[in-house]
Amino acid sequence: MGEPAKIKARDEILPNDKWAVEKIYKNTDEWNTDFSKLKENAAGIPAFRGKLSDAHKLLEFFKLDEGVSRRAEKLFVYANLRSDEDTSNSEFLGLKSKISAYLSELEAAESFFMPEILSYPEGTVENEIKVLPDLELHRFRLEQILRLKSHTLDKNSESILASLSDCLEASHSAYTLLSNADMEFHHVHDEDGMEVPLTESSYYGYITSKDRRVRREAFQSLFGGYRHFRNTFASLLISSVKKCAMNAKLRHYKSSLESSLFPNGIPLEVYSTAAGVVDKNLNLLHRYVNIKKKLLGVDTIHMYDLYAPLVNVPDVHIEFSKAVNIVKEGLAPLGKEYIDLFSKGISEGWVDRYPNKGKRSGAYSWGCYDTQPYVLMNTTILLTMFQRLRMKWATRCILTILRKHSRIFTRIMQFSAQKSRRRQMNHCLFATSLQMSRTKIKSCTL
Repeated sequence: MGEPAKIKARDEILPNDKWAVEKIYKNTDEWNTDFSKLKENAAGIPAFRGKLSDAHKLLEFFKLDEGVSRRAEKLFVYANLRSDEDTSNSEFLGLKSKISAYLSELEAAESFFMPEILSYPEGTVENEIKVLPDLELHRFRLEQILRLKSHTLDKNSESILASLSDCLEASHSAYTLLSNADMEFHHVHDEDGMEVPLTESSYYGYITSKDRRVRREAFQSLFGGYRHFRNTFASLLISSVKKCAMNAKLRHYKSSLESSLFPNGIPLEVYSTAAGVVDKNLNLLHRYVNIKKKLLGVDTIHMYDLYAPLVNVPDVHIEFSKAVNIVKEGLAPLGKEYIDLFSKGISEGWVDRYPNKGKRSGAYSWGCYDTQPYVLMNTTILLTMFQRLRMKWATRCILTILRKHSRIFTRIMQFSAQKSRRRQMNHCLFATSLQMSRTKIKSCTL
């Protein structure tokens, strides 16, 4: 048996298979130059403290905040995209840490804004809009602030929480580095008996194999790797849960769940109804598993059997270019503008296609108002590539079209609001994913 295949390093990936992130900044020096400009512009924010009852000053603040937020988001997107290419790359990890830390400073500098708006007598905002109609464009943002009044603290408390936000993200950062950069899994053997490396990205191809031996080996390798660090993951989970609970308590929410949903205008009933419907229909899932066990002809069904194919369809491998043509054909009813945008994305470096050593696992679509869209993918398997190409591109194309017809401040308003919530949401989602992983690890027989 020959040497096992190796996972490619980032510099071994062909340029056409990478996203064109250099369109944002050519290099780190250019990023640092823009970062310095961000700090210079943001230095003017504290000057508006105590002056927002004046309609003209309020409008000036919004304009300054728009410019600062646009530049901050652009810097943030670039640093994270480059870091996700290879999470072990210290240069881009440094950029990511640098902008994340500064966002905490920026949040602290702007922390007076919401408490000050809420401190004015009822009707002040409406009067300001009447005095200066240009503020009408910012009505929604102001109404959202008023809605959060009972969960907004005083200026000093908001400033303290904002300055601590980067520190409170430590468990999520540690989890990301551990799971993407530091963890390595035992090699497995494919259907032909060849020894191959296992990654988060290649796992799906083996867990859906028709060969039960391959599925079992891949499952035990992946979750065995996680189980090896189970105490570390448990500690990170506890820290994340405590952070969510602390935020809920300080902001006077009844639960961590409410603190995650309320800022986004999602009623608790949406969550409880969804959970209730799932729980009520678990018998259908159990029935499906029993049927699958019979069709697979196994005495006991394990986690690694749940993704096994029930229909014996021959394996078909397809090149990326052909997958693109299939997707374009399927999307044709959406019209020429949509298809042209899709084609533009393929040719102009929107997508980072294949896995490499240290690359962040999973898939997402991202970008900001001042960048082109970016789509991260991590698979060479036909089915998952096809599905992710279709789903991620559909989302990004729709958002790109909407951006052409929306005002810039709307996007900036969303980013400004997300700056103070993204860490909270990251921690809550992180806690959920860790809990799910912990449950799977517990069920793994090694």
